[in-house]
Amino acid sequence: MQHPGFLIWGQGLGSEFYSKGFGYFTPQSELTYIDIIRMFGLPLGMFFIIITFYPVWYLSKSLKYDWAAFYPLVIFCAYLFIAGTNPLLISSTGMLAMLAIFSSMRKFKPLLRSTGA
Repeated sequence: MQHPGFLIWGQGLGSEFYSKGFGYFTPQSELTYIDIIRMFGLPLGMFFIIITFYPVWYLSKSLKYDWAAFYPLVIFCAYLFIAGTNPLLISSTGMLAMLAIFSSMRKFKPLLRSTGA
């Protein structure tokens, strides 16, 4: 690696890299999660990825109390797979999907129900 600081700070949004597959410089590839780490760096990129996958954990915990959480869980997992193989997550469509899943999570409250509150 020519610039190890990029692993910590990232290269920034819109930064280009040479892709041997494409044969030219490109700002993004088809591997969104690796692009997130390349653009934002390892600490901030991992934070973003953890926040992205938090609804999967939350909805899977909700399955103990409400099986209606199964459908948003499956749909969001399918979306995360599609978004991971297309440059879809870091866009207005990706943020709209994140908004939709986080707002639907309000319906399921596994942590409050498990404590008896």
